[in-house]
Amino acid sequence: MVEIFCFFYLGKQLMLKTIEANNTLEFLKYAEIYPSGEIKRYLHLLHEGFIYVLGLETDEKPIAFIVVERRNGLHHVCSSFFLHHEAKNWEFKRLLLERALEASKAEGAEHFYISYFKDSKESERAKKLYESFGFKPSGYMRHTFVIDRQEIGMAIQHMSSKYARFLHSNRHKLRIFKELSFETFQKINAQRGTEIPDNFYPLTQAYCPECSTMIWHDNDPAGWIVFEANGKRALYVHQMYIKEKYRNKGLFIPLLSFAFQQMPKAVKRYFFYVNDDNTNMLGLLRLFGEYNIKRKVLIEMVKELNKGKER
Repeated sequence: MVEIFCFFYLGKQLMLKTIEANNTLEFLKYAEIYPSGEIKRYLHLLHEGFIYVLGLETDEKPIAFIVVERRNGLHHVCSSFFLHHEAKNWEFKRLLLERALEASKAEGAEHFYISYFKDSKESERAKKLYESFGFKPSGYMRHTFVIDRQEIGMAIQHMSSKYARFLHSNRHKLRIFKELSFETFQKINAQRGTEIPDNFYPLTQAYCPECSTMIWHDNDPAGWIVFEANGKRALYVHQMYIKEKYRNKGLFIPLLSFAFQQMPKAVKRYFFYVNDDNTNMLGLLRLFGEYNIKRKVLIEMVKELNKGKER
């Protein structure tokens, strides 16, 4: 059953919808104003109960929505906060954020996280809005990178000629996830939490089996690149990981080169994130130093919910 509230706000008749696993298809309407491949991913996450969405409509037309991820139940994270350009009024964002905080608090969440891009034209406005609700900087920053297919292709071609010996010696040790055997899945699951940290577990909820790539060393899954679709023209790089014991074996370049060869021709851009304290990955990006990588810094803020709640 769809939970709907109708009311007048700023002289407009508005309708606020709560979208959950039991009414997932309600979110399809929002593809009209948010033409991103993220819609498909959000539909999957809604169906599985990992997120909830609050959608705002006027005259039965969607104008804004907020997506909230339930992270282990106690921590809720705003993963998308979208206001259509025709709506413009930031009071709609205030309304959605207020209702999302109420909903998360009612579910028993202890913290609510939200982010904004540093140095964007709306960064100061977003920061002030979040501060008005009591959000404070969490101390966490994330670097967002966007690279075009042509740029990464030139970088890989340059690296491939430089590290040709590694490409040759590892060419038979690479597979896309779609080709992984049942035994490999069993081995990955058995290693989770020991050899494979939980936050680098490759079998994510939305991994792309045709693009995500794995490399072996001595019959052991040694590393992988996990992609998730972001529409038909872009991929989100969810993970780039080599097990620590294999990091001096020359596996990364073959893995990257093979993964690039599997990309559908329609894919034109790649998105990936690097935590501010991940010096190894930030250092690795120097390999692409000569190429045009767009970079933004995401600032995270947090608000405590259910303060003083008995445990």
